[in-house]
Amino acid sequence: MIDRHILLLTFPAQGAINPAFQLAKHLIRMGVKVTIVTTVSAHRRMTKSAPIPDDLTIAAFSDGYDDGFKNRDDHQHFLSEFKSHGSRAVAELITASRKEGHPITRLVYTMLQTWAAKLAHDLHVQSTLFGIQPAPVFQIYYYYFNGYGDLIRKNSTDTSCPIEIPGLPLLTSRDLPSFLVPSNSNLYSFALPSFKEQLELLDTETKPKILPTNAKLIEDVWKTGVRVTANEEGLVKGDEIKRCIEMVMGGGERGEELRKNAKKWKALARDAQKEGGSLDINLKAFVDEL
Repeated sequence: MIDRHILLLTFPAQGAINPAFQLAKHLIRMGVKVTIVTTVSAHRRMTKSAPIPDDLTIAAFSDGYDDGFKNRDDHQHFLSEFKSHGSRAVAELITASRKEGHPITRLVYTMLQTWAAKLAHDLHVQSTLFGIQPAPVFQIYYYYFNGYGDLIRKNSTDTSCPIEIPGLPLLTSRDLPSFLVPSNSNLYSFALPSFKEQLELLDTETKPKILPTNAKLIEDVWKTGVRVTANEEGLVKGDEIKRCIEMVMGGGERGEELRKNAKKWKALARDAQKEGGSLDINLKAFVDEL
């Protein structure tokens, strides 16, 4: 029987590092060999935030940004360097694992790395997208590029305009992912083409695999918290943060409801992770296909 060996390619951002690290720990508990491949800067953050399990292998490569990406840096150059150095590192790891007798059986990658799926295909290794954002966010991206882009762009400048997307609660511009808000177009222009390419890639696959906004869900759907409101300049002042904290922690009816819901969802999350829970079942099904 071939050992199950996953190569987990992680984008060097904290929002990708944390969930990838947790996924690796779950897979290891199920008897899967896991190698995380990421940049030197991401590796440094990993070792600072939590102890690395003895049975987890981390392969770090330099992408020229060993001190981390800075806001003044060029996004396109960063992505280009990450792709160039990352593809070389992934190819070398896959090739070396075959020679050593414990071949990588699947490449799992986080968002903004569509090139990884194409590379895996060329090297005859199956690949899986690890969706680190909630499914409703992924759904918004899908409809943005499939018939709802004009509506979202038209209504995203006015917080009072409703945005109706199939299968989701009624949204406004403040509920949209930051990548889709026009005021952030310069900051996040690099990301939208990558998201579009990712969706197109999944559309071409016969059995696409995705292993599975936040503020909207927290406030209006799960009802476990409140959302801060920015002022006319787009800034959140201390008084606004204080108001939200007092609402959540206070003794009023709203605060009691929020804390009650938070405890409920915390318990449900724990149940999902237990043996026989939804996370456990889905992850085992994924592992059984390796």
